[in-house]
Amino acid sequence: MLKKTFLISAISFGVILLLWGIYFLSFQKPSVKDSSQDESETVQEIAEPIIPKTGKLVAITEEAVLAPTINETEDGIKYYNKNTGQVFQVDFDGDGKETLSSKELSGILNIFWSPDKTKVLSRNNVNGAERYGYYSYEEVMGGLLHENIQSLSWQNNRKIIYSFFNTVTKKDSLNMADYDGANWSKISDLDSSSIFLAPIPKTGLISFWNEPDASQESKLSSVPTIGGEIKIISSGNFGADYLWNEDGTLALSSHSDSKNGLKMQLGSFSADGSNYKDLDLPTFISKCIWKNTQSVYCALPSSIPENSVLPNSYYQGNFNTTDTFWEIDVLTGEKKRIVDLKEINGQYDATNLFLSPDKGFLFFVNRTDEKLYRIEL
Repeated sequence: MLKKTFLISAISFGVILLLWGIYFLSFQKPSVKDSSQDESETVQEIAEPIIPKTGKLVAITEEAVLAPTINETEDGIKYYNKNTGQVFQVDFDGDGKETLSSKELSGILNIFWSPDKTKVLSRNNVNGAERYGYYSYEEVMGGLLHENIQSLSWQNNRKIIYSFFNTVTKKDSLNMADYDGANWSKISDLDSSSIFLAPIPKTGLISFWNEPDASQESKLSSVPTIGGEIKIISSGNFGADYLWNEDGTLALSSHSDSKNGLKMQLGSFSADGSNYKDLDLPTFISKCIWKNTQSVYCALPSSIPENSVLPNSYYQGNFNTTDTFWEIDVLTGEKKRIVDLKEINGQYDATNLFLSPDKGFLFFVNRTDEKLYRIEL
């Protein structure tokens, strides 16, 4: 009888321990790791509610995202959770969610993936000041770049280009270095370090232009990566921004219709600045992506408040737009919708556009809710 009583007690105690363990694992809050520690490269499945994926335009994530991109194996999308800084991956349907980095990071303002998607440059809020940093997921190492770097871009998978303000000489310059800032070399002097940078594809040239501002005349210039003469490609517009096609033969441009203008204009021109063509589509470069060397996909904004100075008011976050979606042939000017109006069932303010490898899907981040969406083409 005593043995039977003991056996029943032992079983009961084991069941209690098991239930307590399940409760503990279910409700324990995840710890926030110190951002100074080394990154742990773990990959695990995440149990998430199934996202409805019916229709031509659907949500891919349920959380706000930062810097989504096609992964290195080209079979999924990886992105940062905008609120936690953790890194996740999903397939093109939004399924199969995996954790690529469970480390929680704060103060990330933007992320720039290397072309091979194995490294990132980051813009961070560090003690109230903006600083650029780097991280390699291959080498599991990272750090901060020099505090006087003003803007930067990837030149290739190992090298970066950046503008730099020398606080001693009070001069600006364009430079190249390894992604961690080592082995730097000067390319050219600059009039200002407040610029946007982009390599011109399939050339040995770097293009740069002053940050889009409707009150300032825009000037697009280029210089060889090995240094040399700076050439002006385009000038005379205000608030302009630019996007090169994949072979560097054409550039897309958006600009204000006048100084401190209230409307935007989209156009294209040849690599030397000639053959400008007005595409008659008032949108922003941030709402466009090249489909191929000749055609682009763009979101066309509406719901722009009266007396908005463009592009300033939009980029300052003063309002969100309600977009429709188009394909434009930049050589012929032909336009067609890629989503019928009846299939747009919400407010979409599209930014950060990118395509799947087979160009069957167009992805974008909706500024209204900061989630990732997909359009089936």
